[in-house]
Amino acid sequence: VRSELADSGGEAHRALSLASGEPVLMRADAVPPIANDADFTIEFWLKTTGLDEVVLSTWTGDEREAYPLELMVDASGRLRYYCGQQGQHRSLTTRTPVADGRWHHVAVVHRADQQRIVLLREGQPIDSLTQVQLPASTGPRLAIGGRVPAAPAAIDAEDVPARAFSGQLDELRFWDTDRSAAAVRATARRALPSASQPGLVQLRFEEDTPPDEVDQWPAGAQQVPSSLLLNAPLRDLAATVEEGTVHLTWEADPATTDVFVVERSMEGEPFRPVGRVRPTASG
Repeated sequence: VRSELADSGGEAHRALSLASGEPVLMRADAVPPIANDADFTIEFWLKTTGLDEVVLSTWTGDEREAYPLELMVDASGRLRYYCGQQGQHRSLTTRTPVADGRWHHVAVVHRADQQRIVLLREGQPIDSLTQVQLPASTGPRLAIGGRVPAAPAAIDAEDVPARAFSGQLDELRFWDTDRSAAAVRATARRALPSASQPGLVQLRFEEDTPPDEVDQWPAGAQQVPSSLLLNAPLRDLAATVEEGTVHLTWEADPATTDVFVVERSMEGEPFRPVGRVRPTASG
């Protein structure tokens, strides 16, 4: 069960819109290490209809370079994760497209002791790589909405072209732990105060000025009203089964909740809505 927040009349929730062709660049030391000997989780919401576009990357596109992470929407609309050594790329992909104009939650989890990377969509593991050797560098520069710009002298025929991301991103989170699928699902639709979450660096876009972690904020990067709905917390969620029917009960603040959405997942498939319940005055 998840609750969708009602419009409180205050300032609208905002997302990052990237339509300028230039990426937002994070400071090299601003996010937890994205490296072979480090556990990390990177998660975010995206909304797009664009194809063949780079969403997040630590790569310049130079085939001679090793890189630990690139996420892009491919020509079929599916999201792909790439990592690579010189001339060799490994990838993970979603089974169905994400470029459908709706919000989707994506996460990449690296478990260093297992040399394993897992791709999650809507909090469900959908693909994985084992025996992955990421670069040992502990501080790659991270570009949001495109690739890391290469020095002009380094650009040559070996560079792989890429298109910048044209959609919206929201609630970008960088953790220094290998989060479980259950933990990702539990917090995907919750606003998290950074101060109470050790090991978390996150980008939210309600502020008028870029956060301290950002090294380059291009003029075309806009903070726009977002249709992404975050959840109000539930209390005392319980389930009982009577004659093959599951009955759910819970408590929440009805003043901040517009509707409760009941979702179901069968055998590890993505959660799908099966019902909507309006809150009662008693909560």
